[in-house]
Order: sequence, then C-alpha cells, then structure tokens
Amino acid sequence: VMGSKNLKAVAVKGSRGVRVSDSKRFMKAVDDLFRRARNYPQLKENIDKGIMGNWDNYLKQILVGDWTPEKITELYGPEAYTKYKWRRLACTPCFTADKDALIIRDGEDAGFCTYTHSFLTLAMTGSLFQIDKVNESMKLGHLLNTYGGCSMTFGSMANFLLEAQEKGLLPLEKLEGFPLKRNYESMVNLLQAVAFREGIGDVMADGWDRILEHLGPEAAKLA
Repeated sequence: VMGSKNLKAVAVKGSRGVRVSDSKRFMKAVDDLFRRARNYPQLKENIDKGIMGNWDNYLKQILVGDWTPEKITELYGPEAYTKYKWRRLACTPCFTADKDALIIRDGEDAGFCTYTHSFLTLAMTGSLFQIDKVNESMKLGHLLNTYGGCSMTFGSMANFLLEAQEKGLLPLEKLEGFPLKRNYESMVNLLQAVAFREGIGDVMADGWDRILEHLGPEAAKLA
C-alpha cells in the first residue's frame, strides 16, 4: 500500500518511550545472549585480532590478479597486522572490540593513524590494485573515509573499469583522458575524480547504471 502511494518514509515523534510488554522474559533473553557471547571460546582472540585471526580462510577470498598467497600474506598477513595495529575499538554497546585503529610507526609517514572496520580491508584493496606498501593502502583507506566513500563499492567499480580496459572494452575516449593503472597513485586520482565529479569519476559517482550505460553492452557483461 505504501509503495503504491509512493510513500518513502514515515516520521514519528513521541515523548513516552517504548514499553517492553514482558520485561522479565526480555531480560532473560538478553542475559542468555550475553552469557553465550562471554563464554565464546574464541572471544579473546576475536577481541585481539578480529577477523584477521581467520586469515587463512579470508585469504582464499581476496586472491586476484598475479599475486600469490605467499606474497599477499607477506605484505598484509597477521604479522603485518601486528606491526600496524595501534588499538582495537568497539561500538558503544559492544564488548567485542571489532574495529582497528592503525598507525604507521616509522618512515616518512611515521605517526599517521587511521581507522577501519578491519585491517583485512587494506589487504583486499592492496591485492586488488597491486599496492605493495601497507602505508599507501592505509592512506587510500583514510581518503575513502574522508570523502565518505565505501571501499567495497569503489573497489568493485574501479576493478570493473580496469578489467574492461585490460580486455580492450574501454576506449580511451570513454575515460576522457584519465589514465587507469593498478597502483596507488592511479586509485587516489580516481577516488578524487569521483569525489569532485571529474571525467570518468563523474560517471562513477552516479552509480552502476550510468557506468554500464557509459561503457556499453560488451563491457557490461563483465559487471
């Protein structure tokens, strides 16, 4: 009924709060969930490492291009995570800190810190775009946060354009003079083009439908 009337939202403002009809049963359910979570055998490891504690499994999901599992592990595996981990963070009501605060401790970027839901995101980005320096993946992730970008969406769109280009399905005129390569500098330039709606970035900013329309049916088969 709401859809047929093109109703998008209902705004409600009240002052009386929400009453739980059976507070004892509700708290029993809450206490049971809390107890089970507290007794979870891998709780300490989850708090300490997050999903990086399951690296061997996730590694199978992020293998792309020419990089070997050994190379990705060397660059972005658990040892690298330990090197860059600053602290673990949690949302307000959660006792399992599941987010990462990362810091660069040495080199020209020493002192640079950023936040992510997981170091694994850097591994995914680094592997996808062949960024072989964690520092650069951190800075790209930080820029995504700054612009309010989604690493998954931007990564999949950029990878789609790169694959289309590599297969000869993306003429240079479609890029409007914008060079695309699998490296840090190119991804930073592309992200800024999206944020400021420049060239191919303006197309990406409007989402998948416009990208596919812009590239045509042959390239769209890759999506």
